[in-house]
Amino acid sequence: MRFKLFIITACILCIQTTLLAQSEVVNKYAVNWDSPSVNASGAMPIGNGEVGANVWMEPNGNLVFYLSHTDAWAENSNLYKLGRLCVSLYPFLKGNDVTFRQSLNLAEGKIEFVISNKRDQIKLDFLIDSDSPIVYVQGKSSYPVQIGVSSEIWRTQPRQLQLAETYQSVTRCQNDSMLMESADVVKDFNNHLMVYHRNEHSVYYPVTLKLKNFPMHQSMATILTSTAQWVTMFLEMDL
Repeated sequence: MRFKLFIITACILCIQTTLLAQSEVVNKYAVNWDSPSVNASGAMPIGNGEVGANVWMEPNGNLVFYLSHTDAWAENSNLYKLGRLCVSLYPFLKGNDVTFRQSLNLAEGKIEFVISNKRDQIKLDFLIDSDSPIVYVQGKSSYPVQIGVSSEIWRTQPRQLQLAETYQSVTRCQNDSMLMESADVVKDFNNHLMVYHRNEHSVYYPVTLKLKNFPMHQSMATILTSTAQWVTMFLEMDL
């Protein structure tokens, strides 16, 4: 029995050592930034193969990100961003002695933020669940902060796509008037914030009746929840 236990223990130690060595190798290629970004051009990408995000932090302390999904097809056959969301921190650390670090931790599959001065520090982790369409933002601060979460929608009213936008759409659409974009809808969902986009028509119709009018009568949505430690985004499709 002692011999078997020794073998099992040795195997576990070997696996842990191997994983640690692999993490060190992977993180040699980690991306590290030492300053906030002005806009989306300074976004850091992350995803799980189905859900994607472009993440950046603005100088005022707003953590901003676009969310995407591989199935987020709109009625005009464009692959849409599900939305732009913002996590704000107040009061945020400011001053010449403030240091900033944003890192893409490849070994753990998350984006890390560390903002600090000589007295205080804020840490944030942004990660996407590897098996589910769920996005997590976890934070820890050495001083009291007020956290605000908002969805910054830009599809506020129905409109027809401009010519430059139609190149992303079906080029053989029978009726240009169907190249429309409907407005996003903001709704209270069991005391959670839900923002969704509903496809009431489709440029594919009636060509793709065999494909169940894809993507007609389908919806894409984000549902925001929060706790003392987490801000969570659930991404739902086909509502």
